Amino acid sequence: MRCRVFDLAERAVKWAVIGPGLIILLSTGVQSAETDEHFFEARIRPILVQRCEACHSSEKGKTKGGLALDSYAGWQKGGESGPVIVPRNVDESPLIRAIQYHEDGPQMPPEEAGGKLPEQEIALLTEWIARGAHDPRVVQIKRSGMTEAQLHAW
Repeated sequence: MRCRVFDLAERAVKWAVIGPGLIILLSTGVQSAETDEHFFEARIRPILVQRCEACHSSEKGKTKGGLALDSYAGWQKGGESGPVIVPRNVDESPLIRAIQYHEDGPQMPPEEAGGKLPEQEIALLTEWIARGAHDPRVVQIKRSGMTEAQLHAW
């Protein structure tokens, strides 16, 4: 039995031809050349760590405006003015307005923290939100100053 997989155009629809007249759909939808997790880890996490977490990190004990950007749960909850990221909706995500320095709202990062992000970083954050804001980070609950894994190892 022969099996072939075909990628069709930009939609990357994958089909397996199992035998004469028998085709099985393996996956559909737009497939990114870069997985969401890799995109986050390689492109988004470094921006958040370098440009946001000095002021918005529950791990570091600094959550200005009540906003933590160092975890999925943190940005999902949002800050004092509510959620800052609306996955797949760039126009409704206050984070994008802030990093684009719109005049009618907060401008992040502020000048004293390095000022406006380079256009490339703004574009990456915009793409991340448009793609669904995939964020694999999980908050590790600590007891007695240790994570569950550390407690079990101890």
